[in-house]
Amino acid sequence: MKKNKNSFFKSLWPKIDTKDDCFQVLRNCQVLCFYLVFSYLINALFNYNGILLWSEGKLDDFEKIFMPLWFLSGAVLFLWLGFRIRKNKFGLVPIISTWLIIEGVTTIIVSPSPGGTILRLYLILVAIGCIRAWLFNRKLKIN
Repeated sequence: MKKNKNSFFKSLWPKIDTKDDCFQVLRNCQVLCFYLVFSYLINALFNYNGILLWSEGKLDDFEKIFMPLWFLSGAVLFLWLGFRIRKNKFGLVPIISTWLIIEGVTTIIVSPSPGGTILRLYLILVAIGCIRAWLFNRKLKIN
């Protein structure tokens, strides 16, 4: 009997052979959604205080109102998408994963930091795994 050994390194490039493997990897996309919710809430909090995270300077009065609302709407959207994925609704997985890949690469280029870069590279690899699982799901027409 073969043991199912889950490890950190298996989450970097998961093996997708069965329907159960596919669903497990697709469920990782909800972690990506909840990461984006946390990230956008932090941005909204700092922008509400008039602080820009990615550049120096202050926000004007319009931006102090608009930017937190913008990030809060993004947080609500990704929270909703995360709970949809929890209910096995995987239709938007490639869009969420692509969004995270673009945002992660942009953040690595604009604001590199050692810890942030490692975290974002890990999340980008998880997002690529989610896209692979979604393609596997579409190929087999499982869901």
